[in-house]
Amino acid sequence: MPFSQYLATQVLNWVRGTTMPAAPTGLFITIHSASPGNDGAAANITATVTGNSNRIQLPQADLAAVTAVGGGGFERLNAQTVIITNSAVNGSSAFASHAALWDANTGGNLLFQDALSVVTEIQFGDLVKFDPSTFSVRCI
Repeated sequence: MPFSQYLATQVLNWVRGTTMPAAPTGLFITIHSASPGNDGAAANITATVTGNSNRIQLPQADLAAVTAVGGGGFERLNAQTVIITNSAVNGSSAFASHAALWDANTGGNLLFQDALSVVTEIQFGDLVKFDPSTFSVRCI
């Protein structure tokens, strides 16, 4: 997942000598039917899938340590397992094509967003899950 505009600005300001914001106390996921855009607001289908407009919390304890990647760069905030919820509580289906990672349940800042490797139809009762090593952040 690439950095959001917010996170890239914070990192570049830190390089310039300004103070980096405090680390997030929680990480939260939204799912989208198209690119979330620079502010993460577009095409958000989280409420359609979960029946709740709140973002889904990703337990930080489930994230692996940051590790080096072959060929240079660093990777990882690989999720060990992230189970989101049962789907489409109103009986309708939705197509998920993107995911976004936030620093707060509501409001807050978009940190990362990216396309899923496969556009997936989520139907009523489906379990939405990111398996180990499939949800990762990479910095090169």
